[in-house]
Amino acid sequence: TPLGWYLKLCLFSVEWSGAAVIKLMQWAGSRPDLFGNEFCSIFSRLQDHTTPHSMRHTNRVLRQAYGDDWDKRLRLEKLVGSGCIGQVYKGVATKNDGTEQRVAVKVRHPNVTDAIDDDLDLLRIIVKMMGKMPYDFFQELKWLNPEGAIEEFAQLLKLQLDFRTEGEHLDRFNKNFRNDPNVLFPRLIDDFET
Repeated sequence: TPLGWYLKLCLFSVEWSGAAVIKLMQWAGSRPDLFGNEFCSIFSRLQDHTTPHSMRHTNRVLRQAYGDDWDKRLRLEKLVGSGCIGQVYKGVATKNDGTEQRVAVKVRHPNVTDAIDDDLDLLRIIVKMMGKMPYDFFQELKWLNPEGAIEEFAQLLKLQLDFRTEGEHLDRFNKNFRNDPNVLFPRLIDDFET
């Protein structure tokens, strides 16, 4: 459809726009009640298929975190997904006691923190400019408190930049569901947390 073609063009633009815009569109892509099924079908791709960073960057991050011989302790097997903040690899870790364990390794994209700060500044400017325009459409958006929404979005995004927060949530989930054999969450390996 012409709309589908247009939305795919928009998706391409969003993929190159930066992490904050991608994160915002991930949310929009999960809301068919607001944006329609065709929009959500196309933009759902952003949930786990964003452009991955290079293996060279991953190697550099792991070397900084674990030293030059990181690859003796951690073997990456396959990239399984890339999001707007980082990407995830399937691998095998050799723990300090010599045992091996299958793991998921999450690596933040290069310069993503600075890029998100820039994106958020741009979104703040756009919202401010929209508020100054005389058009009725933008005035009707005032009740949504776009400035407050951007600040709330910024806080949530900043939390997602720190993978330790995700680790704390996983620990809490594991504790809350420890007696339910039907519910499993990943567990952090203390030897590898950074």
